[in-house]
Amino acid sequence: MKSFKKQLSEKVLKLAGEPKMVARSFALGSFMGVTPLIGMQIIISILLAWILKLSKAAAIVGVINTNWTKGLFLYPINYKIGACILGVSKNIKILELFKGNILENFQEAGIPVFLSLLVGGCITGLILATGYYFLILRILKSSKLNFHKNDKTMKTTENKYAMITGASQGLGKAIAMELASRKINLLLVSLKNEGLSELCEEIKSLHGVDVRYFETDFFERDSVYEVSKWASSIAPVYMLINNAGLGGTKAFGEASPEYVDTIIQVNVRTTSLLTRLLLPELKKHEKSYILNVASMASFSPFAFKTVYPASKAFVYSFSRGLHEELKGTGVFVSVIHPGPIKTNADVTARIEKQGFFGKMGLVSPERLAYIAIQQLLKRDSLILPGILNKINWLLMMLLPNAWKLPLLSRVVRREINPGIPVASALSSTL
Repeated sequence: MKSFKKQLSEKVLKLAGEPKMVARSFALGSFMGVTPLIGMQIIISILLAWILKLSKAAAIVGVINTNWTKGLFLYPINYKIGACILGVSKNIKILELFKGNILENFQEAGIPVFLSLLVGGCITGLILATGYYFLILRILKSSKLNFHKNDKTMKTTENKYAMITGASQGLGKAIAMELASRKINLLLVSLKNEGLSELCEEIKSLHGVDVRYFETDFFERDSVYEVSKWASSIAPVYMLINNAGLGGTKAFGEASPEYVDTIIQVNVRTTSLLTRLLLPELKKHEKSYILNVASMASFSPFAFKTVYPASKAFVYSFSRGLHEELKGTGVFVSVIHPGPIKTNADVTARIEKQGFFGKMGLVSPERLAYIAIQQLLKRDSLILPGILNKINWLLMMLLPNAWKLPLLSRVVRREINPGIPVASALSSTL
């Protein structure tokens, strides 16, 4: 009889994907496999794998493997652990619940029995998932098979350049560092007097790539054409990162016309027009990329940020449509939706004023840059970084505007008046 590890190796080595991703997916399935959610374990695993951008196949294998090898053995242990934690004293033959009509058996046993199995299953599931993660990772890394690799290992040639707008600080700067660490040459664009020259020298010394820069203000109507002409004179752009963006918190009636116009010019006009001007350059490569930076605000309107979320909703819609249109051309289009990012002192102060709800989904620029490029090169067309942002996205899709609009607007309004309680906003809509 084959050893357990050998049987397991044969299963996981058939799964395509990056080793850590496969290991995480298998661990997720293993966790679900010891829960009492009989008949739903695979469905829930597939749903979670889709939300978390994991391998559905590996998650399914994890569920099946755990059910066959550990499930029945662990259920009595799960019940004892859960019953001890919840104070349930009912004596019951747990394995009898999984014979015949399982639903009727659980109904007769009662909710405390099910909850005891669920709580105990979560505890043993976490232990089992952790163990499987490291075991699967070890198996995959020690194998001699060639996995489907992402473009991180790709060596660029001298004529491959990535252009990043809004590159002097925050996410743009972090993306520049991330791409340079992958040996991709850079064309950096930002406002004047923001230290772009010093950043270029720093990147050159750290990573040994070619870095050029162009300082401009995208509010000036000819600036997009000037940037496009400058970039085309150096080399065909291989990757375009439309990161430049502008936002703020003001009552619409108190915002100046110039303020409104600037947000539209930078967030909407620059993103779409620069993409159009550089598209012929991108098509000169067999494979090239466009990454547009939207926001979690794309998925819901806000009071006191009326123009900003509308502009980011444009970026989202524009990106999804262009992604579909350019299929088969070699130009891959993706859009990322960050939550709050502490990019500079002004933005940091605004986030702090929003309190707990405003900080949900907070990711550092460096971590966000890694996720953005990693998923872009994996050809992920919609990037939701971090589990909290995925949960936020799901809630925004499920909640009606009558509920979420007052709540989110209340959170944003705290930037203007930090003393406003958030909870009262939702109660007033129910």
